[in-house]
Amino acid sequence: MKQGKEITISIGKANLFSFVVLLFDIVFVVLPYFFLWKDSLYDIATHMYKTYFSILPLTLSAVVVVSILLLGIVLHEFLHGFTWSFFTKNGFKDIRFGVKKWILPTPYCHCTAPMKNKYFVLGVAMPFLILGLIPSIAAMANGNFLLLFFGMVFVAAASGDIFIAVKLLRENPNSIVKDHPDKVGCNIYADKVKIGCCIYDE
Repeated sequence: MKQGKEITISIGKANLFSFVVLLFDIVFVVLPYFFLWKDSLYDIATHMYKTYFSILPLTLSAVVVVSILLLGIVLHEFLHGFTWSFFTKNGFKDIRFGVKKWILPTPYCHCTAPMKNKYFVLGVAMPFLILGLIPSIAAMANGNFLLLFFGMVFVAAASGDIFIAVKLLRENPNSIVKDHPDKVGCNIYADKVKIGCCIYDE
């Protein structure tokens, strides 16, 4: 098999990069949110308390928030796999889910089949778009602070994905990409390659 160009990011580097992403998020999302809703923040906080927190005890409210965030983490990985499954020969049969022990036990999604770079990038970016960007835009539109918080968390959670996507966007969109089995990232092949028993072409 022809050696591909490895595009990966370590967990430590991804964690550092998440601070950079969070800084951008604060500048371009959080600050505009407070600017847009500065005259209504008290009303928003009061409405949130009455709607979400006055009904449940504080401890139970915290459990609900943590549960939603954990569900978001699972959904993050599912969105990778769900998107990639449309562009592989065997669909969802080419998608693997599991938990790896890096710094902490971390859910992961792995695609066993190669695909074109443009489709791989779409799968990489989907959690950022669905769980991060859309809730953030919705929060700025309707003033919902919980949506803003959710969007911030999952923009930061997608920092490694953003790093890989930016790298891949500099490559030929029709090049063949194969998800890396052990690292966060992939191998990219610039021309016709044999991977396993199959030949893939641009």
